[in-house]
Amino acid sequence: MSGSARRLVVLAVVVALVAGCRRKPAREWRADDHDEEPSAPAPGPGAAPGAAAAAGGGNPDDLVDATWTSKCAECHGVSGQGNGPKAAMTKPPNLADPALLGSRTDEQLANTIRTGKGKMPAFGTLPPSVIAGLIRRIRTLGGE
Repeated sequence: MSGSARRLVVLAVVVALVAGCRRKPAREWRADDHDEEPSAPAPGPGAAPGAAAAAGGGNPDDLVDATWTSKCAECHGVSGQGNGPKAAMTKPPNLADPALLGSRTDEQLANTIRTGKGKMPAFGTLPPSVIAGLIRRIRTLGGE
């Protein structure tokens, strides 16, 4: 390889490295990044419990369970302790904390679910019966 060809290759590598270093920094997670639309197809054989309710049929308690699993547990965790897979980004409160639950009315909890708060997105499209079921579930997390 000639000297000028070698310089051209080195220049191309340097330009590529500099261009790669100019990527935008990752931004902080925002509530509008949350996927509020169900994207799962209708449940088939071997589907997880509650999948039929999430698809629009079944027991109302199954629908509450499916909603908790798909919407709430991502941040709050399965047991509501604020340890879900997205908790590091969203820093959700521990819903199993009796002191927290004692300081909130059912209407305050329902309003938070409907309108969102901080990094929590609004879930105003949930039916009132599901919101009420989620509140019952949250209350049991704290031993109420």
